[in-house]
Amino acid sequence: MTPTRRVATAFTIVFILMLALPTAFAQDKKAWVMAELTSKLDTKTAKVGDSVTAETTAKGKLPDGTQIPRGAKLIGVVTDVTTEKAGNGMSMLGLKFQQVVVKHDPPIAIHGGLLAVAPPPDASGEVPTSSTGMRGQGLQTMGNYGHDPNSDESGIHPGSTVNGVGLSTSISSDGTTEMQGNHTEVKLDKGSLLQVALL
Repeated sequence: MTPTRRVATAFTIVFILMLALPTAFAQDKKAWVMAELTSKLDTKTAKVGDSVTAETTAKGKLPDGTQIPRGAKLIGVVTDVTTEKAGNGMSMLGLKFQQVVVKHDPPIAIHGGLLAVAPPPDASGEVPTSSTGMRGQGLQTMGNYGHDPNSDESGIHPGSTVNGVGLSTSISSDGTTEMQGNHTEVKLDKGSLLQVALL
């Protein structure tokens, strides 16, 4: 092989790698969607098997590329409940999202877990950025979900900013996520903001 041909081959390989790398990195980014809780959750009244519903507040995309429009319904279930009293001062609520429902389409099965949770915005539209109670804990792999912990791109900070409530740092393969209350019940009001990982 002549030197000229070797250089041309090397440039071709570099060019192909440059085209392939962005695609590889894009595949590493996990899918998530922003949503608003459409019913309240409280460890005092919740039972295992109770339905949990939320509505997407922005467009999203499933891992297979399927588009999720704003206003789609996320349907989930309560997987575990411990009241503050039963837990000796520590309450716990587990949940997972199992379906996305888009108008006029059949439900789509998903595994959805919480990356972040925040109380409903106040009258001015502001979302609290920190909790005065238990320190919120974000998912350790948050970066893989296309969210910079130092940015407000998602509208809410990683982990929990609900007063007294912490969010588990892991999501199980079926989407189950746990929230813990420190000397308080886990309470999420209607309108609470959620960042939901789509596994």
